[in-house]
Amino acid sequence: MRSDTLTVALTPSATTTVETARSVGIDALRVVLAVLVICLHGHVLADVDRRASYLMEQGLCRMAVPCFFIISGFYLERTDPRRFGGWLRHVLWLYLLWMALYAGFWWVDPIAFPLAFLARLAFGYYHLWFLVALAAAGSLMFALRGVASRRLAALAALCAVPGVAMQYLGAYHLLGGAIDYHLNQTNSFRNFLFFGFPFLAIGFLLSRHDRTIALSQAAVMRLLAAGLVVLMLESGLNLRLVGAGRPFDILLSLYIAAPALFLAARRVQIAGPGKEIALLATGMYLGHLAVLKALNQYTDLTQTPKVVLTVAISAALAAVLMRVNRRLPVL
Repeated sequence: MRSDTLTVALTPSATTTVETARSVGIDALRVVLAVLVICLHGHVLADVDRRASYLMEQGLCRMAVPCFFIISGFYLERTDPRRFGGWLRHVLWLYLLWMALYAGFWWVDPIAFPLAFLARLAFGYYHLWFLVALAAAGSLMFALRGVASRRLAALAALCAVPGVAMQYLGAYHLLGGAIDYHLNQTNSFRNFLFFGFPFLAIGFLLSRHDRTIALSQAAVMRLLAAGLVVLMLESGLNLRLVGAGRPFDILLSLYIAAPALFLAARRVQIAGPGKEIALLATGMYLGHLAVLKALNQYTDLTQTPKVVLTVAISAALAAVLMRVNRRLPVL
């Protein structure tokens, strides 16, 4: 069975409410997030201003993946438990399919380098790590779906704290030696448990208490503004103390900014083809890296024009993939 609750976009399943199923504000947010991912991978503004580029890449753009997990958790809570198996099979199918399509970029000889090959399969190539992390985090979330909200929030926090701590201990080289080496391996903290599950649980809880969250639109916008300010301050501090050469996947302020951005989008009431918009975002996310690599190889464009062109071509490619998706699930 194919689930309509899709990977990055996670379009709503037939079991969700009509109101949730056509939350076009969330659908539009997905496209914005896909563009932020392209900006991150394309090093937007690097040809304009170093500081602005860093604040975009290691600040604003880092909201994308946490928000994707939050959206996924939100709709996962509203999916009929009987459909979870189909959802999981679909996520894993997409992961294997796109890993195969990108195999030319990551393939290593499984006979000569079995551990490297297995590690790549376990953690995913580049942006595809999201799919395998989503499958694992979603499975954990499904197993814990009956847990009380306070306990679930505590479990999410217990997973979030080590992730942030490992990111910062490694980035600031506070321990040294072999421990420092392992802390600076991205897979140590950017994985389903320390990254995916906490944000997925936030989305799950936001869905569970959607009707009881007593926040006005003005309050949500103030929370979002505060989250963005703190995010920029944290990113700027990292630039000053560590330098531009160290990426930060998990910023502490993302636990404020990302949920606030989701809540702001959730309150946008507009009409539109929500499912098609969500599929467009999914196609852009999955296909953009191939476009970016081709432009890197065959053009001499600087970073910002290249990002703009990548967004345009990725959107066109996503439209083609949407047509293919009618016959073969590729999104």
